[in-house]
Amino acid sequence: MATATCNLSEHQFCCCICLDVFTDPTALPCGHNFCKGCIERNWANTVVFKCPYCNQVFQTKPELKVNIFIAEMSAQFRESIKRKDRSKLEQQVAKPGEIACDVCTETKLKALKSCLVCLASYCSTHLKDHKKRHQLVEPLGNLEENVCPAHSKVLELYCKNDDMCICALCAYTHKSHEVVPLREVSEQKRQQLTRMQTEIEDMIKTRQMKVQELRHSEESTNSDKEMTEGLRVLTALKETVERALENLFQEIVERQAAAKSQSEAMIQELEREISDLNKRLTEVQRLSRSNNHLQIVQNSKLKRSTSRMKDWRNVTVSTPRFEGIVAMALSKLEEEFSKITKGTLEGELKRVKKFETLVTLDGATAHPQLVVSQNGAQVNYSIEQRNVRNTLKRFDDYFVLGKQGFAQKFYFEAEMKGKLEWTLGVAKEMVNRKGSLKLDPQNGAWTIGLKDKNYFACAEQEVPLSLKSKPEKVGVFVDYEEGRVSFYDVENAALIYSFSGFSFREKLHLICSPGHYYCGNFSPVVICQNIATTRRTTWPTWAAR
Repeated sequence: MATATCNLSEHQFCCCICLDVFTDPTALPCGHNFCKGCIERNWANTVVFKCPYCNQVFQTKPELKVNIFIAEMSAQFRESIKRKDRSKLEQQVAKPGEIACDVCTETKLKALKSCLVCLASYCSTHLKDHKKRHQLVEPLGNLEENVCPAHSKVLELYCKNDDMCICALCAYTHKSHEVVPLREVSEQKRQQLTRMQTEIEDMIKTRQMKVQELRHSEESTNSDKEMTEGLRVLTALKETVERALENLFQEIVERQAAAKSQSEAMIQELEREISDLNKRLTEVQRLSRSNNHLQIVQNSKLKRSTSRMKDWRNVTVSTPRFEGIVAMALSKLEEEFSKITKGTLEGELKRVKKFETLVTLDGATAHPQLVVSQNGAQVNYSIEQRNVRNTLKRFDDYFVLGKQGFAQKFYFEAEMKGKLEWTLGVAKEMVNRKGSLKLDPQNGAWTIGLKDKNYFACAEQEVPLSLKSKPEKVGVFVDYEEGRVSFYDVENAALIYSFSGFSFREKLHLICSPGHYYCGNFSPVVICQNIATTRRTTWPTWAAR
C-alpha cells in the first residue's frame, strides 16, 4: 500500500486556549478542536456553552470525547518537535576542540563569533545583545594571544624585519620596517602549511611502503639460498647427515629470528614515526583550517621537526649470513663427498675473505726467545734468549700477541710452509701471559696447532683433527657477534675446525707460536698482509743467529 505524506504545520495541532500541541484532543459540534482539559476548564463556571474560537452557542453541553486519530497525530507531532529540538541543541553544543560561548552557564553552546574588543566568544543567542560596533571575527581560542600586551589592541599587522605580530600603535615604532597586514602573511603561511601537509603525507606514504618492504623482506628470508644449498648437500649424505641437518636448521632459525627481530624493530620505529607524522598532519590540517592568523604564523615552523626525522629511503634489512654453517656440517661427513664440499667451501671462504683485516705482531708481548720482524709480519724461534724486560705484557711461554684488537667480524691468514710445529688462533686482550699457558676457550683463547705430526684443536680436552692435506696457509675467521672462530685450509678450500657457541665480551687479538727450533722447524710463521702494501721483511741483525 502506498504511503501518502503531507507537511503539517504546528498551528494545525495547536489548542487555541493553551497555545500548545493538543493533549487528549476533542471536537465540538462546530468542528473546532481543543484539549479536553482546556475546554472543560473553560466551561467550568458558566451555564452558556459556546465555542471559544467561533463563539457558536450550543443549547446543551456537548459530550466531550477524545478524537483518537487527532490524539495520535498530535503525539507524533509532539515527538517530532522534541527530536528537532534535541538535534538543534546537539548541533549547537560545543564539541571538544570547538570554541564555546563564554556566556552560557550550563550547556556550553558553540560560539558563532568572537569579539576582539571584549575578548570573548558568543553563541547565536548571546550575540544578539552584543555591541555592533565591536570587531567580530570567526570563533577563536585563546583570544588574549590576539591582543598586544603593550597596548591592549588587536594584533593585525606583521613586521617582516623583526618577524613579529604587532598592533596599529606598535606600527609607529616599526615605521622604518616592512609592515604588512597579518591576513596577508597568514595566507602565505597557509600556503606553506598546505605544502607541508603534502610533504608529511608523502613521508607517511614512504614509510608505509617501507613497512611493506620490510615485511616482504622478512618473508623472503625463509627461502634463503644458503638453506637450499645446505639441504642439497646434507640430504646427499643420507643417514650420516641427520645430526648435521639438525644443527644447520637450528642455526638458520636463530638467524632468521634475529633478522625478523631487526625487521620488527624497524617496523615499530617506522610505525612510531608514522604515528608522530599523523599527529603533526592533524596539527597542520587544523592550522590550515584555522582563521587565527597569529596562530598560523607562530606555528609555521613545524617543518623543522619533520626535517630532522630519519631518512628511510636507503634503509634496508640485511638478510642472515651463514658463514661457516654449511662448512661445519660438511667437515664431519665422509670422504667420498669431497667434490661436493670443495665447491661449497670455496664459496664460503670467498665470503669470509671479505672481512680480511691487516694484523701485525706485537714484539713487546713476545717470549724472549721469539723474534718478531720489524714490520710485525713474521715471528721465529731464536736459540739465544734476548735481553728484554720481563713486563706483564710479555709471555712466559713461546707465544706472541697481535697489536690490533677487534670486537667485530675479522679475517686474517698465516703461512705455515715448512713448519713442523705451530699454534695459531685468537685470544682475549686480557689473556693470562705468565706461567705455563693452556690455550683453550676457558682461558680466553681459541687456537689450533701442529705438534709431532698431529693436528689438534686446543679445548678443555684436546680435540685431534683428521685432515686430508697439510695446510700451508691457514685462514682464521672470527664472527664476533655469533661467538664463532673458524679455521680454514686456504689453498684446499677446506674447513679445519670451528669453535662456536661463545659470547665474546673483550677485544680479540691474533695469537701464535712458531714452535721450538728443532728437527728442521726453522721456518717462521708469516702473517699475510694481502690488503697492505707489500714491504720487504727486515730482521734485527742479531736475529740471524
